Amino acid sequence: MRRLSIISDNFSPVLKNLIFIFGIIAGYIFIWYKPEGINGGLCIFKTVTGLPCPGCGGIRTTKALLNFEFLNALSSNPLSVITNVYIIFLVGIAIAGLIRKEDTLVDFLYRKWNKILIVIVLFLVVSEWVWNIYRNI
Repeated sequence: MRRLSIISDNFSPVLKNLIFIFGIIAGYIFIWYKPEGINGGLCIFKTVTGLPCPGCGGIRTTKALLNFEFLNALSSNPLSVITNVYIIFLVGIAIAGLIRKEDTLVDFLYRKWNKILIVIVLFLVVSEWVWNIYRNI
C-alpha cells in the first residue's frame, strides 16, 4: 500500500524531520509572541454555526502551557493539553529520526495500532466538543 505523504518522498529522511521540527517550533513561537488582539474571529466553524468547535480555546491553552500555567491550560481546553503533549512526543520521534537518519516519524504515524489511537482521539474530540458547548465558549 502506497503511503500518502505531505512532504515529498524525494526528500531525505533528515530533511523531512527538519521540516517537521522547525514547522512545529515556528508554530509555537507564533503562539508565544502572538498579539493578544488576534484571539477572536479565527474559527470559521464558530462563525458559521455559532457553536464552539472542539479546538476552541486551543491557542489560549497552548499559550498557558508555554507560560507554565497548567491549571489555566486545563480549564481552557483539556484536549489541547493532550494534543500539545502528543505534538512534543512526535517532535521527540522526529529528533530520533534525525539522529538515526531514518523516517521514524512517518513509520510511527503509519503503524497499525494508530487506528486504535484514531478512535481514542475521535472520542476525545467529541467529548471536548460537548464540553465546549456546555461551557458556551
